Amino acid sequence: MEAYGAPPGFLNADLPRYLAQQMAEAGSPTGVSSRFQDTAAPPNRVEWSFKWDPYAGGEVRRFAHPSMSESLFGVHRPITIRARLYLGGAYLRLVSEQAIIQGGRRDPDLAAVIVRLTQDLLAPGVHNSIDSLRLSASR
Repeated sequence: MEAYGAPPGFLNADLPRYLAQQMAEAGSPTGVSSRFQDTAAPPNRVEWSFKWDPYAGGEVRRFAHPSMSESLFGVHRPITIRARLYLGGAYLRLVSEQAIIQGGRRDPDLAAVIVRLTQDLLAPGVHNSIDSLRLSASR
């Protein structure tokens, strides 16, 4: 699993573990989400990317530190989250969603988006590809 552009509340090093946990909670078939936790298997991987979107009214540049309430309680910001699935080294599928999140491990909006994207990413047709890949690897 790889992740780029970590949302607030995460270090890039901590994000793959959180994403794997959310993928497992998405109800993916047994073993499917665990296959992507191992970074030693790059041919089979999910690449997550997080990109901040501008506010609808446009961005405002700041030259001062965020206000106390903003730093303590966070601000909900628009973000685009993408997940790309690679099986056997071949690109298979891309799913994407825009959301408004606060960030951090306890953000229910972030968790919900990751669960939805995981379910879309591992839709029924993809399960067949994963199963056939598993069978060819066991032979």
